[in-house]
Amino acid sequence: MRGSFRTLTILLAGLVILTGVSVDAGAETPSNAGVEGSTVCSTEEAKRSAKSWNYNPVDAYKFGLKIQHYVEQEDLQSLFGLVQGELSYGPRKKYIRGKLFSEIFSKTWRETVLSEKPDCGPVGWRGFMLGNGNIWYHQDYETRKWEIFSINNELNIEADKSPLDGSWKFKEELLTSDCFATIWMSGDNYQYHHENFGEKHGVDWDDFFSSPGRYIGGPIPIAPMLPLGPNSSQWMNCF
Repeated sequence: MRGSFRTLTILLAGLVILTGVSVDAGAETPSNAGVEGSTVCSTEEAKRSAKSWNYNPVDAYKFGLKIQHYVEQEDLQSLFGLVQGELSYGPRKKYIRGKLFSEIFSKTWRETVLSEKPDCGPVGWRGFMLGNGNIWYHQDYETRKWEIFSINNELNIEADKSPLDGSWKFKEELLTSDCFATIWMSGDNYQYHHENFGEKHGVDWDDFFSSPGRYIGGPIPIAPMLPLGPNSSQWMNCF
């Protein structure tokens, strides 16, 4: 009996190795997602994109499938479990607590997200998307964890203007995330502030680059500023 059991175990293990298919029926993504992803993401374009943006295309594909799995199951809590902290755009987590999937997302929204398989490559620096931009996700640069960072929904959700813990205020006004923008790929926004407000006060560039918050409200005024350039419509801060 023991010999038969051992033989069966070896055969099952060999089957998993040969096919790459998991026998876990409770998996959050299709059991052959890794094999499928390796095939779909084996194009030269996918390889170039992965090398350029420093990510594993199969991992990106599998994470996209995981998102679609939760959307298909209308599992709102698990979907938002893929969000680290709060969304940069979309409903806050406290808003969706106790609500049904259909109270947040429409049938059309769900169908659009499920209409196509995930891409192996990002939309440039903006990250990966599903459903024509209904969901955006990426791999965090520091933690290397995959996460959803933006969800665009069709339903009319009343904006929650109550400040989060640790929010900054100035003259009783809540400072929005635009006031704390990360550095652009060109570095122009940080360079502009340093050249116009940092250098005259002897502020070191490296320190300014790594800790700009030290200088907001000091050398960097919280006040309306001129556009980035004479032909630019981009303003340098939110006031």
